[in-house]
Amino acid sequence: MDFNEIIKAAQSVPVFNELISDVVPVGDKVSTATNYSMISERLCDYENGWMLVGDSAYFVDPLFSSGVTFAIGHALSATLAIRCFFDENYSRDEKRDIWTSYSRGWKHIGSSFATVIDQWYHAIANNSPGSMFWRDRASKLSPQLRDQTFQAIVDTAVSPDLLHVLTRGSGNLEDLGTETSASQQTLIGEHAHSTDVLTLESGTQVKKTYSAGVNYNVGNTDGSASPHVRERIASFWRDPVKNVSSLPPLFGKPVPCATIFSPDHESMAVEYMEDVEEGFEVCRLLQEERYSYAQLSSRLSSAQMGLVGQLIVAGLAKSKQSDGISPTRTV
Repeated sequence: MDFNEIIKAAQSVPVFNELISDVVPVGDKVSTATNYSMISERLCDYENGWMLVGDSAYFVDPLFSSGVTFAIGHALSATLAIRCFFDENYSRDEKRDIWTSYSRGWKHIGSSFATVIDQWYHAIANNSPGSMFWRDRASKLSPQLRDQTFQAIVDTAVSPDLLHVLTRGSGNLEDLGTETSASQQTLIGEHAHSTDVLTLESGTQVKKTYSAGVNYNVGNTDGSASPHVRERIASFWRDPVKNVSSLPPLFGKPVPCATIFSPDHESMAVEYMEDVEEGFEVCRLLQEERYSYAQLSSRLSSAQMGLVGQLIVAGLAKSKQSDGISPTRTV
């Protein structure tokens, strides 16, 4: 970035131009910091008893002022996980799963939010070609987020409708502001538009367990709450100060769920609600090794196909190989 270009742009700003009227450069180049995002690799460790909340877990972007909101959500769900740590009603494995779901759920939400922000910057840059700041800001996306762009859309709390919005109705990945990685292109090119049969990765297992409920409580506005709970929420908003105790806790107790996972790779896991996605049926069809992505689409609900997408992204579902496939085992 040219120093004279920066000075010229700064001098066009009222008041600020008076402050820099006599500035002198101290170097022969200009350094810029254009991406402030950072998402920790792990947000907790059950065995060693530590959890990250707030900016220690991740920070996305200062312009959107989302830090306090995320920190409160982290703290509420971390409190639940810590309570469960000392609760003898849950087994050691269930407690570990609750902690793991805390890390996985908030990382997914953080990645989704970062994806939205990067696409927002990209859109502003496209609409403001003469803006030095926005052009530079949108051109320097972090490698971490660049690689996660499509995965964040498929595998997190962001609904598929977001892809429609970000691409202005086309639904094509090519219309996103970031490049797609090889794994993301594989997801679309080799699965969604292929006649190859999909199957589960060898050794994949399914288990019933508990979750911290991050993906089920954050942004849940589908109106599924009972009339009693809705009345309590309405009571709170009639007088938030007086009726603060009537508001149901966001993370009151662990959520029964199921997890499809690889016992050999901790990162290869997908958590879901059996009464919504009916994951056992999804696994059964994949285990039959008879259906392509398109054929599954005609047999499964949109929620179940969302689960299929998550399994592909996680590496738990793939095109059928010539070698033997171990059956899915329920534990």
